[in-house]
Amino acid sequence: MLCVLPDELLLRVLKFIDNPVDLVPLTITCRRLRRLAVDWTLWSDAIGIEASSNHAADALAILAKAFEQAGPQRTSAITIAATHTYGSVPQFLHAFLQCQQLAYPQHLQLYAPTTQHPSLLKTLSERPCPWVECTFRDPKNDYAVLHPDSKTNLLRWLDSCRTTLEILELPACPSNWLMMIDGHFTKVRSLALALEPLGTTTTLATGSDPQRYWELFREKFPRLRHLTLHLTQDSAFPLFKSLLSNRSLFPWIERITIVSQEDPKKFIHQHELHVGLMRLDGLLRITAGWDLIALDMNS
Repeated sequence: MLCVLPDELLLRVLKFIDNPVDLVPLTITCRRLRRLAVDWTLWSDAIGIEASSNHAADALAILAKAFEQAGPQRTSAITIAATHTYGSVPQFLHAFLQCQQLAYPQHLQLYAPTTQHPSLLKTLSERPCPWVECTFRDPKNDYAVLHPDSKTNLLRWLDSCRTTLEILELPACPSNWLMMIDGHFTKVRSLALALEPLGTTTTLATGSDPQRYWELFREKFPRLRHLTLHLTQDSAFPLFKSLLSNRSLFPWIERITIVSQEDPKKFIHQHELHVGLMRLDGLLRITAGWDLIALDMNS
């Protein structure tokens, strides 16, 4: 009975489908429903896709093929959560981005195992968009670090949206990688990255000088207000401490959050946090675990 309805009414019915994966049966029914299932009006708002089973993974592959023949899309935001390394996830993302108009989308959330990050980064580097907010992480591992082979694609992707980004959450990306990009992230106000020991993060520009490291970091992110650092190793704490000892950098960041596998109290004391808070102009909060917090009570 639905098939006798005009396209306009049928699209209104399809709008009530919550999970885009449920549109897949339509794409294999007939050409008309295949066309309507990927109509831009169904994908114009924020969408979320979950690939938590083989069925969902197969469905994404079918949707990817449908989008390869679809008209221009105007999606504002996309969220993809994959619990396994499904090859159809980057395939779908590539097909989906390929049919987007250049002004869209602006918000991206990708949750996938670290082993799948290289293929997803390759897709993002090939399909530039003016991203404003990006989250890209392994939801099951806060301390994973991207393989060096991913660096080229990651830098190409971020360089393409460097002037539009405002929020960037890449806890698996070593912080020094972003310093290799020419130009500044002039709008980024919230940032999450991996912090490795100074010996690992050494570049020609910073050498082994931790103060110089943070000076260049500030130049790269001049409007940064909230910084979250995922310490990949305990030996990265000295580099973090050097940030709290450099008064010349501030006012700059307002909130700093530390995430580490070991108890931060083994490497930094509450007194050090309070001293840093009092010394650094504009810094309002330092969080290094639920029970290791320093607040500016005068703010």
